[in-house]
Parts: sequence; C-alpha cells; structure tokens
Amino acid sequence: MEKKDEKVYWHEAFSAGYEAEFDEERQNLTFINEHPLGKEALIMDVLLIKKNPAVKIHKNIGRIFRTHNIAEYKSPTDTLNVRDYQKVMGYAFLYASFSEVELSEITITFVITSYPRDLIKYLKNERHLQIKELENGIYFAEGDVFPLQIIESKSLSAETNIFLKNLRSGLSKEDVLSTFAEGRKKGILNARNPYFDRLIRANPAAFKEAIRMDETLEKILLEAFEESGLLAKAIRMDKTLEKNLFEAFEESGLLAKRDTERNMTTARKMLSLGDAIESIAERLDLPVEMIENLRNA
Repeated sequence: MEKKDEKVYWHEAFSAGYEAEFDEERQNLTFINEHPLGKEALIMDVLLIKKNPAVKIHKNIGRIFRTHNIAEYKSPTDTLNVRDYQKVMGYAFLYASFSEVELSEITITFVITSYPRDLIKYLKNERHLQIKELENGIYFAEGDVFPLQIIESKSLSAETNIFLKNLRSGLSKEDVLSTFAEGRKKGILNARNPYFDRLIRANPAAFKEAIRMDETLEKILLEAFEESGLLAKAIRMDKTLEKNLFEAFEESGLLAKRDTERNMTTARKMLSLGDAIESIAERLDLPVEMIENLRNA
C-alpha cells in the first residue's frame, strides 16, 4: 500500500511495463522514453489576450479574436506548410492544458507574405475545411477545432494594414515613406523600434531615396538615432543598419548641416566668454570670417 507521505514515480514503471506488453513483437517496434518534441523550446510568436473577454475587436485582422489568440509569423523567405499548421495546433492544445483555458476561447492566426497554396490545398482536401476570403489577404478556415485565419500580408490594403503589408524587402521609396509617416503619426518612429530597424536593413536603397525626399523624416530619424547613440556608434562600427543610416544621412547633406549648426552655437558661447576669434576658428574648424560675422551680429 502506498504511504501518503511517500511519492511514487510511476512513469519509468509504465515505460517498462508498456514495453513488456509488446515483448513478442519487440522486433517490429522502437521504444523511446521521454522523447522531446523538438530541439528548441516550444514558444509561440505572439499571444494576444483580450483584457475583457466581452469586448469585440473591430480591426479587420482581429475580428475572429476570442479571449486567447495565438499568432504565428513566417518571414518573407519562409513558406507556411502543413508541419507549421500542425505545430501551432499543438501549441494551442498545450496552451489550453497548461493555462487551464477553454478550447472555445482560443483562435489561431498565421501571417505569411505570399499565398500558402499547398497549405490551403491541404486544409480543403484533407481537413475538409471551408476557406473563405473575408477581404484581400485575409482567409478564414471554417470548421476547424479553433477559429483559424491566414493573413497573406503582401495582399493586404496599405490603407488598413500598412505595417504588416510592408514588413518585407523589395519596397519602393514611396512604400518606405508612407510606412515611416504612419509610424510618425502613431508615435512609434524611434531608433529602438525593431520594426523600423528591420525595414531599413531590408530596404537600404529605398530608405536612402526616401529620406532624400522627406526633410522632416531626415530630422526625426537623425535626432532619434543620435539620442540612442547609434549614430556615434556608426562612425566606429560597420554594422549594416548603422552603415546604411550613416551613408544616407551623409549623402543627404544633413550631417554636415547639423555639424555646422552645432559649431556655430558653440562659437557663440565661446565668443560670449571672450575667447579669441582665431582660437575659436581653429578649435571648431570654421572660417575666421564666419566667426567675425557672428561677433558682429
């Protein structure tokens, strides 16, 4: 009889007993105990939880949302295949189990750049699901265990979903300008935002063209990157992002202009302190005539 204060670990015994049951057919079977599900930890890309389950989400890519909403993202060079679908379905069941969440309160969203033809075919022919295109780029799979939508980001409307639509390489300068403008409007355009970091890395040529066309964008970005220390870092290091930024600002002439403005401000302060004109010009690498004009002004 098992004592109340003594924990009996039955799993190893189960493995041995289970294997023993198949003793006569052992040659046809491989037994693997405590088999890991993958080489990496099981991590969902994004989990969105509604603070109030009764609140309805009106955004077009969130209309299917219930209380717990799993989102899986595939990068522009990746494909979305059957194994991805099965993996995320597994995430949903595990999440329901570990978090004690009702299956009926979970939804799944896949975000992929291009239309996943093979997966859609599998869902129709093997899973016998009805696939409905709710609007450009948003497909709803009706009849699965969980409400499921597939977002083909490249086909989304730029007016409604600009951040998902333009999360890729191959953007035009107009695409970059409109995306940065929307980021500026929403107050998320800064040097620490990974979205704009990746956008610049993936579209360096379009980015350079864009900031040459928009002086306001130049100034906002330059100030953001100076404040974060990335611009100074660009001078010392040769990282892709910092190099692209620095070259773009340098080509636009904005760096030289801002350096001159700073030096002029410093020169005024030095003049007010009585420093000699020749000394100021030498220290700040400015023409003597410029310093004289500042003093006379």
